[in-house]
Amino acid sequence: MKTLFYLLTWGVCLFIAIPATAQILNVEKDRLEGDSTDYFLGAVGLQLNLNNRASTPEKEIVFTQFKVAANAAYIGDNHDYILLGDLDYNTVTDGPLISTGYGHYRVHWLKKHTLSYETFTQFQYDQGRGLELRYLVGGGVRLSLVDNKNTSLHLGVGGMYEYERWEVPESEPRFTITKNLLKSSNYLSYRQKISKTTDFNMITYYQVGYDPEDNIYRNRVSGEANLILKISEKLNFTTSFTCGYDQNPVVDIRKFVYELTNGIQFRL
Repeated sequence: MKTLFYLLTWGVCLFIAIPATAQILNVEKDRLEGDSTDYFLGAVGLQLNLNNRASTPEKEIVFTQFKVAANAAYIGDNHDYILLGDLDYNTVTDGPLISTGYGHYRVHWLKKHTLSYETFTQFQYDQGRGLELRYLVGGGVRLSLVDNKNTSLHLGVGGMYEYERWEVPESEPRFTITKNLLKSSNYLSYRQKISKTTDFNMITYYQVGYDPEDNIYRNRVSGEANLILKISEKLNFTTSFTCGYDQNPVVDIRKFVYELTNGIQFRL
């Protein structure tokens, strides 16, 4: 009981998020494993932070943060259908607006086979970094290297079509750049059940495509690690770290971004 109290206290104290967005969505942390089939599962998380702390009584600084994340999945006998969504909104008085969001739909075909197949589609925006819209659709093969009750290791290799529309920073008049690229999309995922109440998973993505307009390859790498502590049947404490590196971004923005989140997750 004392251990649970310490975990809850630590979780409340660390329930913060550094506002950044990894450019490649991790769907592995929401992939569901189990012996039973033909059922629906889902989870939803909500965070709201509002304060007016300031260094002087004359100046008021208002910080607003709103974040909602939800996912749902239908676990079939041979195929899985996964739907993910996230919305993150942050503002500071006299500061920039940071608003990001995405929706992702993926189907895992013939999941029991050592070599299975995936198809996916996604839309995304990142207002703080100038990404007005990213839309992609693709698919690939998934090779199961290790897959048992406690450990799984999977390799994914595929391709996708990607459309992006970026706003050039500080351009007057407003100027946008659009890209239509074919890319290779690959990942390596690892999951380890440490104990009955502790689960760890991580994934690394690599995407690359040739841009004939600028005569360069656009490489993108992303990684994510998640630690999940089960508090009760419906309640989890989660810690996640994501990072991404874009070697040749379409517009002049920071190439490396990261995000650290700690919070409570309620499973439906």
